[in-house]
Amino acid sequence: MRKAYIFVYDAKTGTREQVQAAIDKMPEILNWRRDTIPNMFYIISNESAQTLADLIKEAFPQACAFLIIEASENRQGYLTKKSWEMLGEKPLPS
Repeated sequence: MRKAYIFVYDAKTGTREQVQAAIDKMPEILNWRRDTIPNMFYIISNESAQTLADLIKEAFPQACAFLIIEASENRQGYLTKKSWEMLGEKPLPS
């Protein structure tokens, strides 16, 4: 079952482009989106948060702090329409 996650990382993890390149190579990540919030991606995956955290730690051993959290139905905020669609619909890439 596809789940939507929010991935937030510290600056030591890497640049936005480096993180994007790494998650592009992870077959466990089915889709992703970045928005205007720095150091954050929305991720779609069938995997658990633990599995994704292990993959990220392996890809970025220098990371000091990061968070992978499932975006549950109990959520609120001010995001773009496309970001809300990503979290709600959990789409595969088109």
